[in-house]
Amino acid sequence: MQLLHLSPELLKPIIDNVIKREGIRGAVHYRLVCKTFGSYIMDSCIGSASKLAFASLRKDSVYKHLLHHYGGAILSKKVLRSGEKLQDKDKIYSENLQLSSFAQQLVTYILEQQWSSIQGREKLRDGYTLAICNVVMTLDTEAFQECLIGIYQPEAGELWSLKKMEPALAAAVGDMDTLRRTLTLPGLLTPHYNLFPGILHAAIASNQTGVLNFVLDFVLTNVRGKRESGSWDEMRDHARAISDALKMAIQHHKNHAATMILEFISNFDVLEGSLTLHFEDNLIKHSMQFGNIEFLDKALAYCSIFRSMEKEFVYKNPNILVSASQIGNAFRTGHSQVLRQLLDYGKLDPNHFDYYWDERQRKVHRLLANETPLEAAMNGHRYDLARVLLTHGADVNGTAQLKKIDKCKTGGPGKTALYYAADRGDIQAVQFLLAHKADPVVSKEDNTKSPRHVASQSRWRKCAFLLDIAAREGNEATLRSDTWRQYKDYLDSQREDYPYS
Repeated sequence: MQLLHLSPELLKPIIDNVIKREGIRGAVHYRLVCKTFGSYIMDSCIGSASKLAFASLRKDSVYKHLLHHYGGAILSKKVLRSGEKLQDKDKIYSENLQLSSFAQQLVTYILEQQWSSIQGREKLRDGYTLAICNVVMTLDTEAFQECLIGIYQPEAGELWSLKKMEPALAAAVGDMDTLRRTLTLPGLLTPHYNLFPGILHAAIASNQTGVLNFVLDFVLTNVRGKRESGSWDEMRDHARAISDALKMAIQHHKNHAATMILEFISNFDVLEGSLTLHFEDNLIKHSMQFGNIEFLDKALAYCSIFRSMEKEFVYKNPNILVSASQIGNAFRTGHSQVLRQLLDYGKLDPNHFDYYWDERQRKVHRLLANETPLEAAMNGHRYDLARVLLTHGADVNGTAQLKKIDKCKTGGPGKTALYYAADRGDIQAVQFLLAHKADPVVSKEDNTKSPRHVASQSRWRKCAFLLDIAAREGNEATLRSDTWRQYKDYLDSQREDYPYS
């Protein structure tokens, strides 16, 4: 490609024109051309996003993804160019101005504390702005909304004071001198204001690993147990604060910081004993929920359920041992990347559930679930997980391996995912499964009803209509644009068959 022979300086205006013509959604595909394209396209996308209001960014799926991963960079550009007009019909959104003004105020305050000369302050402004903006973008939804509209209601008798925020601000920019001077034990627990996170969160968000290490050492030295303070309250409070900081690190994929915190907890027995009973399960649940594949392996290795493994299971699964509850979490709130990794490494069969660790019985056993993985995904309306299972070889007409007692109850073997979707009248699930070539009339035994039969019997008319079309004309017929025009005729025929229904 001739473009690759151009200098980087000439590529930038070309890329700007590509983004104007194609838009961000189309331009991102060009990132794979070469590293220069990838770098410039991402910078241009961030610059384009910084001209829009946050309300606009959240509505569009592409911008929303960009905001999640590069929110700090977008906000910092807003702050540094806050005097310019914004797009969206040339309207300057007050939310952008409020948030930019707030971040700018924090940066200016930090610089004024450190430097006497204007020239010295300006050299650090860009870096400090990015650090502060990265921290602000990790706020929870309620606090972030307060930032957007610029409203904060202090408690009675409390005055707005940037002075109280000094420890967290110092942690954000790596100012160790200020942190040593201002850090107190109570200050580690909660932020002084909802508009800015606490010290631990600030250090993690701005990638200040040196600050994080200093703060954790401070906790190790100063937090008292029952012998020194008379109760375990102080230890429990700080254990909870560190656990919350770890969750935030997992959520925002700050894996180096998350690993540091997890190692700290592992080596601090008293603090580890003060964590909640569900800490281990939550560790894996959060890794799955936020799609943090890299940290998931570390979380699995940490959890105590992996300290006792049978030889047979070790041979079959040498790296990861998962429990039934963790598999359940993966299908309820897990990220599709987590499921993809479990399938790729052979930790989950796409057609049935296999050997898992039972937390109650404290042993490995074969889990004969009453549903297939595909059914589990469809029951939770997790179509993203269902697609992953199907691309990894899941049988769309597969059935669960029922226990003997369940076979007696149902009068036959397990039923297909389409059967259960039709039985509960889930039209969206029926459409999805038919589009993936599920059989509308499959029946494993004579006494097992077909999906078409159960939908008709249960009076789920839309489901029955689609299944009837698929049975007579093939699954592809349900995808035609004119299919639903036949629905009225179908209803009329049903009224003739069931005049009192």
